Amino acid sequence: MGTRSLPKIKDVMFLKARKILFPVLLAFLSLSNLTGQAPTWVAGTPSIPTAGPLSITCNYGINM
Repeated sequence: MGTRSLPKIKDVMFLKARKILFPVLLAFLSLSNLTGQAPTWVAGTPSIPTAGPLSITCNYGINM
């Protein structure tokens, strides 16, 4: 195999990989959006149980 044909082979491999990987990636991204769940707040949060002169404690929670 000559050294001149090596870059051509790499170009062909890149194009084939791109033709395969792009649809797979697109399908994966669309399916991950369908299976996602919107986060919801934990009951009783957010709340501020204590407040001092230099700090405020804030409790919060999100269920994923």
